[in-house]
Amino acid sequence: MEQTGCVEWLFGKKGFFLVFSPYWNVPASIVENEILPAVRRNRRYLSANGYERTGTENGLPKICQKPGKNNSLSLVKFLFPNEHDIYFHDSPEKTLFTHRVRAYSHGCVRLAEPAKLAAYLLQNNPEWTPFENGGSNGCRQRRMGEVAGCCSCFHHLSHSLG
Repeated sequence: MEQTGCVEWLFGKKGFFLVFSPYWNVPASIVENEILPAVRRNRRYLSANGYERTGTENGLPKICQKPGKNNSLSLVKFLFPNEHDIYFHDSPEKTLFTHRVRAYSHGCVRLAEPAKLAAYLLQNNPEWTPFENGGSNGCRQRRMGEVAGCCSCFHHLSHSLG
């Protein structure tokens, strides 16, 4: 196969935060290409899937998915500073991890065992309680302070093969 394109990012910075029961601010491309067509097919799609309209930007509705076990980010997301708005997150679609090919994300990174990573990163944080480790906190978003002594280094490499 011939390589037809390559994208590579490498970034590393101090700062790593966890958000439990996260809201998901749906990117405009997903709103335009997936959410709006679904709403045209079923006008109750937003409420049936935990979404709400929060405004309008550049002619498109701004859509947010409320926290909960069916949220696309599931129970926790891991934020680290980067110009690409990439983050790690849990996933309600656990069966995707059984597939050989796992390119189902829109750019962020789904984690198979986010509770283990959260427990490791927050093991010395006095605010951390096991209740949040893999559990819901009442569908109330909670951002933990910066993880002490942790910095992120992320190397993303993708190729299109023709």
